[in-house]
Amino acid sequence: MNIRKNYLLNMETVGMMECYDSDGVEMTTVVEGENTFHVAQPRQEILNSTLNHFGLDLDGGLAAAKSVLGGKYRLPVCINAQLGIVWFSSRSFRKRGGVWFSYSH
Repeated sequence: MNIRKNYLLNMETVGMMECYDSDGVEMTTVVEGENTFHVAQPRQEILNSTLNHFGLDLDGGLAAAKSVLGGKYRLPVCINAQLGIVWFSSRSFRKRGGVWFSYSH
């Protein structure tokens, strides 16, 4: 399977989950449209890099969701409301094993 060095989430990205290379280093499996590939970055780093691309960061995105929704757990992260790029996790993003899904898919 193809391994990319880095990645930014986009409107075609469907989901992402953690995986590990042969040395036990955390990577991410990304599903983008009909394609699946690995990225040599943890999921949280991909989320934060994408948010940085739009002038935001993960802490700010989570704080905004908490402010609007009032919750604490499994908050969605709005990367770009105009493009409809909103992501949510199947469990706390700080815990292992969670899968991130795009709201639009």
